[in-house]
Amino acid sequence: MAKLKARSVWIHVELPGQEFDAPDLSDSYTFPSMQDISQDLVHVLNYFNIKYCVVMGEGAGANIAARFVMTFPDRSLGAILIHCHSSVASVMQYFNDKMMSWKLNAIGMNSTAEQYLVFHKFGTQMDSKEKEKTVGEFIKKLQKRMNPKNLRLYVESYLNRTDICASIKEKMKVDTMLVSGSRSSHLTAVEETQSYMDPKITTMVRIDDCGDVFADAPDTFAYNMLLFCQGLGL
Repeated sequence: MAKLKARSVWIHVELPGQEFDAPDLSDSYTFPSMQDISQDLVHVLNYFNIKYCVVMGEGAGANIAARFVMTFPDRSLGAILIHCHSSVASVMQYFNDKMMSWKLNAIGMNSTAEQYLVFHKFGTQMDSKEKEKTVGEFIKKLQKRMNPKNLRLYVESYLNRTDICASIKEKMKVDTMLVSGSRSSHLTAVEETQSYMDPKITTMVRIDDCGDVFADAPDTFAYNMLLFCQGLGL
């Protein structure tokens, strides 16, 4: 990834209150919806005088990125969507997320929330010392540097996302790379998203023996990302 980073200009967008060591958001603050966030991203491009971009997001960020490229196809050269869900939360996911959100609000960061977030990020694979170290570092950041009150608001916003399956069929007009690890908890959702995409502009990258593509297979992901961007003429 280092070589790829060196050849590109990257803009990382932090959502409200999700940065490390963030203070509590005001009690009167209304966290924006996934759609509202996607529409606000164009202001970031305008601020930096950036005409076009390749947008990339993971998880909730991928859902936001998909909405952005459908709303602003003239500002998007392509999209890289990692572990993207296009449908609304299932009943089981809704209640699991609600319970996790309630615990974050009632008692702060806790083991239930940690296990939930670890599973969503790293999937089912946990069979190496290196992976245990990576997960341990992730949990430390959750415990020490993430604001649980603010995180709850983000989770609630994602939980209440609207369905974009029909919109993807009609409005997704830019080349898109969908990415998932074979052991990710999101694989089925990514495959569902793929089923709504135009196969002429869609590339599906399924990385074997992998839960979190960044932690488990960064070189494989970077190689596929490079090929995708080259295909865009970059």
